[in-house]
Amino acid sequence: MDFQGAVASAFRNYANFSGRASRSEFWWFTLFWILVVLASVVVDRSGALPAVATLALLLPNLAVSVRRLHDVAHSGWWLLLGIVPFGSLVILVFFVLDGTLGSNAWGPRPGGDRPGWPGGTPILGIADELEKLDRLRGSSTISEEEYQRLRGRLLPP
Repeated sequence: MDFQGAVASAFRNYANFSGRASRSEFWWFTLFWILVVLASVVVDRSGALPAVATLALLLPNLAVSVRRLHDVAHSGWWLLLGIVPFGSLVILVFFVLDGTLGSNAWGPRPGGDRPGWPGGTPILGIADELEKLDRLRGSSTISEEEYQRLRGRLLPP
């Protein structure tokens, strides 16, 4: 997802606290939020415009953050961890992690099940995902059929 698509998606889903948001959607919208607040500080040093900008973007920011947590299989209530010391670091780690493969309790993976760039070019994380699948199969957490299905989503035919 590109910058414009991420910002449009965040505003289109400004009050949607269900579903999932990809890493790119979250980080592009975060960059947009930072740029808007910085621009408002430059334009109006009195603090009124930055306060209005922050309040205007609060709900879309919360919604995309909750959906990002859903993408890594965590409830949006984990955002409350930010009020305790070092809790923000835990949330930052969640925001950086890749989303869970396939569907989870909050819906299908944004952009499809195969991680990659637009056009289908796989990204470097596929080797890590294959190792995870091998460990899950080795510990009998997933069946051989499930392993083959998930492996097929990662590797092109």
